[in-house]
Amino acid sequence: MVGHNELKREREERIEKLKKEMHEIRETNDNLDIEYSTLKINHSKTIDLYKTCVKDLDSTTEKLHLTNRVRHETEIKLGEEIEKVKNLHDIVRMKE
Repeated sequence: MVGHNELKREREERIEKLKKEMHEIRETNDNLDIEYSTLKINHSKTIDLYKTCVKDLDSTTEKLHLTNRVRHETEIKLGEEIEKVKNLHDIVRMKE
């Protein structure tokens, strides 16, 4: 009888211990689920922000290339005009 009661007490203690561990594991699992969901949302927002930044970078790069091309063409035209003016000044000096 004493042995039976002892086994019953040990079994109840193990059951309580396992219930407590299961409760702790469930709480940890719930917390991890919440953290995971938060990370998924943050990841999604970060990916969207990255895509927006890439689009902005591409647009800015294209505008910069266009601006540089126009600047280069303008510098060439300015150089040609300076040469024309210089040649005209030389012609005027020769006529004088």
